[in-house]
Amino acid sequence: MKPLLKTLLLLAGGCPFVMTAQAESSHATEKSPTVIERTGAAIERGAKAAANGIERGAKATAHGVERGVKATGRALNKASEKIGISKGSDS
Repeated sequence: MKPLLKTLLLLAGGCPFVMTAQAESSHATEKSPTVIERTGAAIERGAKAAANGIERGAKATAHGVERGVKATGRALNKASEKIGISKGSDS
């Protein structure tokens, strides 16, 4: 056979496979989310994570301040005991 005829036969035989693959890819894009949809979902997840992180940070800050206040109170109490100042004296 002539090379041109062989090439044409190969191309003609491959066309149904290419058309099937293109049809499947167009159906697959309809079912799977687009890049914009995935990006939007990622932004939503990121916003939720950021809000959760801020909430946790605020709780941790409040806990740290509370512990600091208690520690300062204990330190002042010990210092006042060392220098002889009692709680009830108003001098």
